[in-house]
Amino acid sequence: MSFTRKLTLVLFSALLLALLPGCGDDDDSQPSSSAGGTPKAETGKKVTLKLTHNAGTGQSIDLATAYLAREVKQRSDGRIEIQVFPNNVMGPEVACRDMLVNGAIDMTSMGCGILSNWSGAVQIVQSLYAFESEEELMEIMTGEFGQKYFYGPFLKEQNVRVLDQWPQSARQLISKKPVRTVADLPSLKLRTPSGIPVWEAGWSIMGVMALSLALDEAFTGMQQGVCDAVEMPLEFIRAYRFAEEAKYLTMTNHNIYTQFLLINDNSWKKLSEEDQKILSECVLDARKFAYEKRNEADSKILEEFARDGVEIIHLTPEVLAGFQQKVQPSYTELMSLWGEDVYKDFTAAIQKYRSGS
Repeated sequence: MSFTRKLTLVLFSALLLALLPGCGDDDDSQPSSSAGGTPKAETGKKVTLKLTHNAGTGQSIDLATAYLAREVKQRSDGRIEIQVFPNNVMGPEVACRDMLVNGAIDMTSMGCGILSNWSGAVQIVQSLYAFESEEELMEIMTGEFGQKYFYGPFLKEQNVRVLDQWPQSARQLISKKPVRTVADLPSLKLRTPSGIPVWEAGWSIMGVMALSLALDEAFTGMQQGVCDAVEMPLEFIRAYRFAEEAKYLTMTNHNIYTQFLLINDNSWKKLSEEDQKILSECVLDARKFAYEKRNEADSKILEEFARDGVEIIHLTPEVLAGFQQKVQPSYTELMSLWGEDVYKDFTAAIQKYRSGS
């Protein structure tokens, strides 16, 4: 086990012990009940919410959650305080996902893929080249399809409320050897995150040797030749210094996805209706803030990489279509992960959006 992982686990254990008693609320008293017997939060009651995410300090998600905390506190006159814990300090995403469900933490921001065990529909929207644009992504993920498979089921089955989804930068490929067409992919040893079978299958269909490595082990793996490529958003490529070892950045745009902003529904109900409205409004403003910071960061990163000798390879629409066509068989080969009903609903939503109807 790497030193980084050991340190993370130690911090996670210590923080979890500190969080368990009375997590997320400054007042242990029970809220008053309405005439119908449904508990209601008291107006003016102060609530502290603990939010964790996996982005590093200074990345767009970190900046946006800090912005959210500031805005919520100001607009609620201090009634709502959000304490932000970045960089997986409370533990890996899988642990944080489970702590959110059991109420050990109140809020989290995490990538769509980590929620795949909650819904097979998450698998299909995570597939390589599932979406052609960010606009299409947000329409499907927050529209009828998303409401049916994410918003409603997560709340009903996990007691977790989806506050919003923030679109993330497209995942790109950085490698030790140039990738200019789909024909350059075979024999590439690509590090992929563990636990996301649609990515492993998609890359394998394109001829790549997909290897599962923990993120904190990937850089060492590239140094030692265990892998010669990684794929992730630009902010993560820079944060983990992969451009020091790999000098070819191919703008494959192979996966665009959302970062879910989630809250345990018990924590949500501790807020008065007025403060629920304030939090919801601030979340939407934070999405815009995250989008702006993300775009600023991506532009700066590309400039930095170019100065540092990284060749940035932009693919033509025709070449990009070759990647998309190559991965298409994965959608039917992996049908058991999501089921025919999900597949039909997803393809119908895509066709509806692309036809403009």
